Amino acid sequence: MSTLRALMTGTHTNLFEDEHAKVTKRSLDLQAQVSGALAAGPTITTAFPANNTLADQLKIVARLISVSQELGAKRQVFFVSLGGFDTHDALLASHPTLMTRLGGAMRAFHDAMVEIGAANKVTAFTASDFGRTLTSNADGSDHGWGGHQIVVGGGVNGGKVYGAFPSLKLGQDQDTDRNRQWSGGATTGDPGPKAAARPAEQDAQRGRQDD
Repeated sequence: MSTLRALMTGTHTNLFEDEHAKVTKRSLDLQAQVSGALAAGPTITTAFPANNTLADQLKIVARLISVSQELGAKRQVFFVSLGGFDTHDALLASHPTLMTRLGGAMRAFHDAMVEIGAANKVTAFTASDFGRTLTSNADGSDHGWGGHQIVVGGGVNGGKVYGAFPSLKLGQDQDTDRNRQWSGGATTGDPGPKAAARPAEQDAQRGRQDD
């Protein structure tokens, strides 16, 4: 391994090769630093849901937050994702499962933040620019605009719905076309909601990607 590392990180006369070796060395050094900090860090006993890829990702995020001081991080931003929300088909069967995975993962993450004493410093929120149509296509729904997001954290004034909930009536002013709904921004993009976690000094943070 030491020989391979030497080959990958040694100096080169070619400028591109030399810069590539420097980047590789920084990556290997950072990997060693993170691995060492995690190995020596606290054991998080909060149970995360099994067979849940989002929960697996958030568990790693929780561990990284628990060793933020050892890593010298003053502010951390993490992006994790859960796909499967492009529900053109089998919506009634798949959507409850997706929401259960999302809810279970975010609940476990928040409980882990409480366990390590970081709940008031961390805000987790979903962010997706991919909505659905109000009408069914017979087995699901098609691409639309607008949506609602979830914000969780000790610094959040929670248990509330912020903003005016749009009418779901077809043919009204917020029904823009083909029963797609206007909800403050017309956006399209990747179908999966993405959850992000970051230390926050504000009650909540909201992001939106515009066309």
